[in-house]
Amino acid sequence: MMAILAPLDIAGLVVFGVCWWGYPWYAERRERHSPGLVALTNQYRYEWMRQMLARELRMVDTSLITTLTQSSVFFSSTTVLIIGGLLALTGTSETMQAALGKLPGAVRTSEQLWEIKLLVLVAIFVYAFFKFTWSLRQFNFVGILVGAAAPREAGPEDDVWQRAGAMAVLAAEDFNQGLRAYYFAFAAIGWFVNPGVFIAATIVVVGILYVLEFRSNAVRVLGGEWPGEGRDR
Repeated sequence: MMAILAPLDIAGLVVFGVCWWGYPWYAERRERHSPGLVALTNQYRYEWMRQMLARELRMVDTSLITTLTQSSVFFSSTTVLIIGGLLALTGTSETMQAALGKLPGAVRTSEQLWEIKLLVLVAIFVYAFFKFTWSLRQFNFVGILVGAAAPREAGPEDDVWQRAGAMAVLAAEDFNQGLRAYYFAFAAIGWFVNPGVFIAATIVVVGILYVLEFRSNAVRVLGGEWPGEGRDR
């Protein structure tokens, strides 16, 4: 394996691995003192379940849960198709490298290294598939808990709504991790051009994730701030 990978390829995999595991670690700790997209939406999920108790007919809640499960179904189905397409590319290194060779900076590699690159992409999407499908199951559990929740008049001893909120948070976290895998898959595609592009793309993806989850207008709105606050609206 080490003979197949050049030093720059190894460096690219190390950077990719550090960013893949390091960014969630950093994001989780930053959320503790500076809430971002994940922490803010989690607060609204608990509030959703608390408000759900006041509704005698919970068709709105079941409709929202259905919408969330459909998102998980869509991505899990799409991921299966992507995995199938990637597996179909095995043994086509000459054809694909001829096409990629037209890109600026593209570097030809051995067939063994080409297969390794494909397997890395397949592994990323397999990981995403399991995250999306487990998210789907957990959203189904949310529906069960919503159905089991008693009306608000049942009293504070009924904590099913809190369990439903916690389950919704878990489902959303797995869905979010599946989406992050898609972002990092785009970075891994850069490896097919050359290791330098791979490293640069990985760093860019981390930057994009940071902006989206901590600096985007969506975060400002969820945090109670209007985008462009201070300007005429």
